[in-house]
Amino acid sequence: MQTTNEIAKPRLAALMGTSSRKNIFDTVAEKLSSQGIGTHFYLEDFSRPVEESLPISEIGGILAMTGVPVPSGFLSSVKKEKVPLVCAGLHSEEGYDTVTTDNVYAVREAVKILFESGHRRILFVATEIEDMSFRIRTETFIKVSKELGLSSETLTIKLNWVSPKDDAARLIGLLRNSHFDAVFTVSEPIAHSLFIVLAREGIQVPDDISLICVGEGYHVPDSPGAYYGIESFAPVSHDWPKIMGVAAERLFSRMDGDSSHSEMILIAPKRSKVSSIKQRKLK
Repeated sequence: MQTTNEIAKPRLAALMGTSSRKNIFDTVAEKLSSQGIGTHFYLEDFSRPVEESLPISEIGGILAMTGVPVPSGFLSSVKKEKVPLVCAGLHSEEGYDTVTTDNVYAVREAVKILFESGHRRILFVATEIEDMSFRIRTETFIKVSKELGLSSETLTIKLNWVSPKDDAARLIGLLRNSHFDAVFTVSEPIAHSLFIVLAREGIQVPDDISLICVGEGYHVPDSPGAYYGIESFAPVSHDWPKIMGVAAERLFSRMDGDSSHSEMILIAPKRSKVSSIKQRKLK
C-alpha cells in the first residue's frame, strides 16, 4: 500500500491496443471498475512514440495488449512516473509484468493432435514478420517434429497471409510434389488465406490435406471454410478472456502497491475439436 510520503496515483488505467481488439478490453474495464479503477482506451500499438500522446503523469496504471516488447522511450517515461505496466500477449520476460498464452504448449498440443490422427508429413508455414509468439511457435514445431520423427518441412512467407501473387505458386507446387498430409500455419490469417488458395486449386480440406493453426482466441473474420462446414482451423486457441483477466488482476495489484519482482505468466491455451483435420491411415 502507499505510504504517507507518496503522492497518490490517479485511480485511472490506460488500456492500449488496436481497434480490432477493443472488444477484448470490455471485461478488463468491468473488472477494474469493480475495484474502483476507471479506464480509458487508447488506440496505440507502439508504431509511433506513444509517450507523446499518452498522458502518463495523469494515469495510475497501463495495460497494453501487444506481442512486441515496449519501446525503450516509452518504458523510460513509465518508469520515471512510476506507473505500473502490464503487457498482455507478450511472450517474453521483461522488466515489467507480461501475461500471455503458452505458445510452446499450444504447438506441442497441435502437433500431438495431428500425430494422433495419423499425420506424419507436415508442412509448417511460417512468416518473416518479427513477432515473439511466431518465432516461438516455429522453433517449437521444428523441435517437436524432430522428437516425433516426422517428415516435416518449414516454408517461410513474407507477410501474415498467403499472397496469391508471391506465395501461392510456391505453396501449391510444394504440396503437389512433396505429398504432405497436413499443413500447420503459424497464424490464423495465414490458414484462412491458404484455404482460399487451396480451394481455387481444387485441393480439398480435409479430404486431400488437413489444415490447422494456433487460434488467436479473439474476434477474427468469419472462417472462409464456413461454407464447407469448417468453422475453425484451430484445434488449440489462446484463452484471451483468462489472459486479460489475469493481466487486469496483476495491474490492480501493482496499482495497489505490490512491488514484488516482475514476472511472465503463461496461460494454458484451450483445446477444441475442428473439422479441418481428417484421420489418415498409416502405411
